[in-house]
Amino acid sequence: MAAKILLAPLIYDGRLVFKMVFAPSPTSDDFLAAVICDINRLAYVTTRARMRVVLDPIHLAEGDQIADFLYHRNCMVNCLTQFGDVHVLRLPQHRRREPIILKGHMLAHLVVHNKWIVQMHGTGPDLNTSPTIETLLSYVGSNMLFDTSTGFDPPYNTISNFISANNLVLCDGNIYQIWRNASCMVRLQLPGRGRCRVEHDGIFVLWYDSQRRPYWDVVADLRGHSVFVGRNNAVSIYAEGVPGLKGDCKLCPAACHTFKLITIPSVRTCLGCRGAWLSLSICIDDGHSLLSLFHPVMATEILLPPLIYDRRLVSKMVFTPNPTKDDFLAAVICDINGFASVTAGTRRWAVLDPIRLDDGDQIADLLYHRNGMVYCLTRFRDVRVLHLPQHRCRNLSSSRATH
Repeated sequence: MAAKILLAPLIYDGRLVFKMVFAPSPTSDDFLAAVICDINRLAYVTTRARMRVVLDPIHLAEGDQIADFLYHRNCMVNCLTQFGDVHVLRLPQHRRREPIILKGHMLAHLVVHNKWIVQMHGTGPDLNTSPTIETLLSYVGSNMLFDTSTGFDPPYNTISNFISANNLVLCDGNIYQIWRNASCMVRLQLPGRGRCRVEHDGIFVLWYDSQRRPYWDVVADLRGHSVFVGRNNAVSIYAEGVPGLKGDCKLCPAACHTFKLITIPSVRTCLGCRGAWLSLSICIDDGHSLLSLFHPVMATEILLPPLIYDRRLVSKMVFTPNPTKDDFLAAVICDINGFASVTAGTRRWAVLDPIRLDDGDQIADLLYHRNGMVYCLTRFRDVRVLHLPQHRCRNLSSSRATH
């Protein structure tokens, strides 16, 4: 889409912002965004506001600070602190303000002035109304105050003091805390002479249950979801039927996938994408390109054989969905009328004979359809169908027989 929505500037002399959340499907006429701008402060902006509103500091326990927050629904933002407390921030509605065109007996007055007068809902110096913030316990009608003893079962009330990374996620409307020990392995002496060891990168998942005391319960699954934990964010997706992910995963460090979004090196060119996979190219010298399929979230890369071609550089790559190093097919445009393809287990690209096109025509685009079929579109709107070999994984015996 290549769309950008410019937000009002944030004027604040405190710390730099380190996370932003916003309402789904934003447009330039209908959006809401909030940021963490200090250890205990938030700021937000809504449609057509002239500047961001910096809220008063949230009253937190001594030594506590905001660790994460997420947009829930209906202009509601949930904020998680380092100690595991959750606050609910209610922000103003951000629906688009439709114009009211004055009609009826008012038209005569408008004609005198020879112009239309349009009134907007909410016009004034400040379109942001006052937000509210309260603890999650107060939000659900409880008079309890947060502390680790009432919030978490033993030994997690003690473990919470040694957790260095906290995140919030939503799964089917349910709120979960994700704890991760990002520092080092810790051995704890528990009350009653008990002992506990928290492994480095150990992950704990707690589900909020308003009917339970303590109201945060450590759970063993996420009801078919899988969780990705990043540096300052956590994302949950429904994993049933998704290749490479495990639904109803047991929530241990191996099952809660930890990732950091990998940056594409500046020397690489993106030639296409499918799903979360990218096709990348780097030109090492004239006529030589190193190509790969790259998944920036899973930090997985499939190196393809080098493409040795003495004419133009490749301009686009398409490939099969959900590729693996043992099962993939890729095709590239490597000239105005040329293609090359490669499948799993082969050592080099197959450069196809040039396609016969009308004088002045050339290949403009291509896409992978199914079963090794690739559609090619030319600049003159001609479409060609390219049938490529199947890309099933080769077993060891067939590979030896071939080579």
